[in-house]
Amino acid sequence: MKKILAIFAVIALLSSIAIGVSAAEFVPSLSYVPYPGLVVIDEDSEGNKIVGYVTDSSGNVLSTEYHGCILITPVLDAQKGISGLSDAAEKLLVDTYESLTAENVKLSELHPELNDIAKKAFGENATAENLVIRELIDITAVCEDLIKYLEQDGNTITLTFKMVAPQEDFLTVMTLNDGKWEEVEEVKNNTNGTLSVKFDRFCPVLFLTGFPAEDVVTDHNIGLYWLIALCAIILLLAVAVYFLLRRKH
Repeated sequence: MKKILAIFAVIALLSSIAIGVSAAEFVPSLSYVPYPGLVVIDEDSEGNKIVGYVTDSSGNVLSTEYHGCILITPVLDAQKGISGLSDAAEKLLVDTYESLTAENVKLSELHPELNDIAKKAFGENATAENLVIRELIDITAVCEDLIKYLEQDGNTITLTFKMVAPQEDFLTVMTLNDGKWEEVEEVKNNTNGTLSVKFDRFCPVLFLTGFPAEDVVTDHNIGLYWLIALCAIILLLAVAVYFLLRRKH
């Protein structure tokens, strides 16, 4: 009898793991390994790696920016205090991450501006709960010329990143401005597994994917309900087997 009960216990444990995985598939989450690193787009005559060009509103090139001039910081580095950011920038990134991942947080309430992104992608019934946050990073200018140019209205720089999600799933990039997320207007999903994004300022950045409204798990306790029901059925089966075997003896 003990062996039978042990078998049922193992079945229940494996079932709970499977249910936990399926219930988590559509819960917005952050992943920062690997984070979206910068792609080198060119080299100068001395072999220095170029990652972008600052241009003005007319498209004139104002400066060439090299790999060391731009600091990309994933959340994990900020959490560990090894980011190289200022204390204020590091705190902003960590606080932003914690607000997005807080228990029972609803992105549609926390950042209503994200609802527009979901509606545009999946229809009027969609909300920010349809979005999946693939990555949160901070982008900081290190070189003085880049800092100076980006402070001037109309100047932009296009950076290219390695994709952080399957290319066909990617939606958009957003930047944090005065506590609100704004969609980056010029984002190009390239055919080589990279993404080109035009920035007019550097700050915390979100990379978003999503899924249609019919796939949303509105009740995140649904996995728990199924687990309770399954365990109850297994327990009843165990009791039935016990009495059946006892009756035979």
